[in-house]
Order: sequence, then C-alpha cells, then structure tokens
Amino acid sequence: LINIAIKWLRRGKIEDSAQLSDYILELRKELNKRSNLVRVDLGDFENFAKGVNKKAQTISDKRSAKMKAKRLKKTGHADNTHKAHSTNSRGQEMENRKVQKHHSGFSR
Repeated sequence: LINIAIKWLRRGKIEDSAQLSDYILELRKELNKRSNLVRVDLGDFENFAKGVNKKAQTISDKRSAKMKAKRLKKTGHADNTHKAHSTNSRGQEMENRKVQKHHSGFSR
C-alpha cells in the first residue's frame, strides 16, 4: 500500500495518495490497538503522509477558490459591493444606478 501511495503521488494523483496514506495510518492504529502480536513500523511514511496531505489540502483550496470565482463570473457579477453614491469626474456626488430600486411606472 505504501508503494501504491508513492506511485500515485508521482503520477499526480495527489488526493488519491493522501486518502490512501490516511487509510494506511488508520490501519496501523487499529492493528496496534487490537493485536499484541502484530506491530507495524512505517518508518518515514508518517512524514510522507503529512506532506501529501498538505499538498492535497492546497489543491483542494485552489479548486474551491477557482470554482467560487467561476460561479461568480457565471452569475454576471463579482461581489455586490456597490456603493449607494459615487462621485463623477467633476467631483459631484451622484446616486449609483446599480443600487437604485426600480418602481413600476403605474404607481401614484
């Protein structure tokens, strides 16, 4: 399993490698807890697993940020931080039309 996790990391399957690394560590913990005869020595694999998990987390963070930006772009606006008033080139304050409330033409 350790060799497979390392091979997956080399092939760019970082998230799969991170999940397998977590599984290996959990398997070791359960074997150590349940058996006095079997002891699993992973050597430097714990450091490897920490590094892979860190890489997988950064990839996940980048992917979620990219999806959020794509979703905002798809809806046609970036972030609804329009001010109610702005100044024009002459320094006069004017109402920002993006935040105006529209009323029907039939109101009295």
